[in-house]
Amino acid sequence: MELRKRRMGDLPVRDEYVCELTKFLDQFRDGSWMPLRHYMIASKLEFADGILPIRLPGCTVGAVYLDENRTIRKVVIEGNAYKALYPENINEQVATYIGQSITVGRDEHGEKSAVSHHAGNKPCR
Repeated sequence: MELRKRRMGDLPVRDEYVCELTKFLDQFRDGSWMPLRHYMIASKLEFADGILPIRLPGCTVGAVYLDENRTIRKVVIEGNAYKALYPENINEQVATYIGQSITVGRDEHGEKSAVSHHAGNKPCR
């Protein structure tokens, strides 16, 4: 699964990414009262710890747990301020992402994310 820089207008947001999983979670929000979208924090620190927080602005809603090869070993959506957004079986639904590898894509200017330059992280594809 490729992480792509989250953008605010024309500008990329530092260490914030979107992907298939965040797009999947966006389907549960009610756009009429919640224009905000899910994103993941993926800095050098998060990759080193093997935990990528899943967020809506102002609240962490869950996390993606990685192994040493950047393969998803667990995805959890936890109780939080937005818990009512998700169906009761949300953790079973996001379990379909287990086993996928995480890669960090290049932005539209061809630049790699700072995450991909960290020693010990595998290069972007």
